[in-house]
Amino acid sequence: MSSSSRGHRRLYVAIFLIAISLLSVQVGAYYDLERFFLSGNSASQNTGSHGGNGSGNNTVNANVIAVNTLLNFGNSTIRWFNESRVPIGWNFYNLTIYVANGNVDSTYYGGVLNEHYINAIDGVRQDGSSFWHLWQYCNKDHAWSYSNVGADQIRLVDNQTLAWYFDSSNSYDPPVSGSPTVVNCSA
Repeated sequence: MSSSSRGHRRLYVAIFLIAISLLSVQVGAYYDLERFFLSGNSASQNTGSHGGNGSGNNTVNANVIAVNTLLNFGNSTIRWFNESRVPIGWNFYNLTIYVANGNVDSTYYGGVLNEHYINAIDGVRQDGSSFWHLWQYCNKDHAWSYSNVGADQIRLVDNQTLAWYFDSSNSYDPPVSGSPTVVNCSA
C-alpha cells in the first residue's frame, strides 16, 4: 500500500472518529435536555405537547411550571402546546423558541426596549400586511387580551395560556375565532 493511500485512510478514520464524537455529544445533550424537562416521564416524550399532565405526567418538579401556548398561523393551521413544562424564570420569548423547536426569526432591540421582535415562526413571515400578534388568556375573565408588552417582558407563571396569532396589522381578532376579548385582564 502506498503512503498516499495510508494517508487518505488515516484522514477518513479521523473524520469518522470526529463525526462519531460530535454525534455522541449531541445525543448526550439531547437526553440531558429531555431529562430536565420531562424527568421520569417517558409517555410525554411522544405526545408533541412538551410534557404536562395531559400526557400522563404526574411528577411534580418545584423548578418547572406548565404553560399552554397556541400558535395560530392565520390560515386555518392552529397548533396547541398544552402544559409545556418549562423552567421557572422563563419569559414568553424563551417558550416561543422552545415550542417552535428553534424555528423563529426575530430581531433584537436592546437599549430601552430590550425586546425581540418576531419576524417569523415556523417559516411564516410577516409580509407588511400581516404580523405576529401576541395574546394572553385571562382566566378570571374567560377572555383573550391583546398584550401591551412584548414576549420578553412576559414572565411565565404556572397554568398561563398565551398565543401568537398571525393576522393583519389592523385586525385585533382573538387567536381563537369567536372568543370574547377584554382590554386588560382582571386582577
